[in-house]
Parts: sequence; structure tokens; C-alpha cells
Amino acid sequence: MGGLLMSGVGASCSIKWEGLSLSITRYNIVILIFVYLIPVTIMITINLNSYFVILKRRRRASINLNAPHTLRQYLIERRITFTVILIIGNKIQFEK
Repeated sequence: MGGLLMSGVGASCSIKWEGLSLSITRYNIVILIFVYLIPVTIMITINLNSYFVILKRRRRASINLNAPHTLRQYLIERRITFTVILIIGNKIQFEK
């Protein structure tokens, strides 16, 4: 079996995470990079980009909250900004 062992009730096999061989270490590093680091980096980049686009558009727009269209747009952008902050905050919280 080499770097693999039977897991659970013996229905499947998995990698020996505690092994010290070079192949197990390489596998763990590749999995960490491609399954965790790259997707988290992409999500944070996209969310931050969305946040800055919304912030830039809001600063460019003349703020006249008495106009119905402007107020509606402001409220939508505020909700999106809050959602982006929550998503980024949760990602940072789960990374610890």
C-alpha cells in the first residue's frame, strides 16, 4: 500500500497524513495549494475588486439621496458592500 491506508470501515483508502516520506509531503503541499490557497486567493481578489468598484462608483456619483433612483442605488450598493465584507470576514475567520 505504500503511503495509503484503509480508512473508516475499510471501504476506501486515504493517504497517510502523518507519513514523513517525500511523496506524502509533496502530495500534502500540492493539495494545500490547489484545493485551498488558490481558491481562497481567487475569492478574496474578486470580492475586494467588487468592493473597490462599488466604492469608486459611489464616490463618482453625486449623492442626492432625495432622488428615488439614487436612494435605491445607494441602498443596493450598501447591501452588496455589507455582503462582501461578511464573505471576506468569514474567509479570514476560517483561515485561522
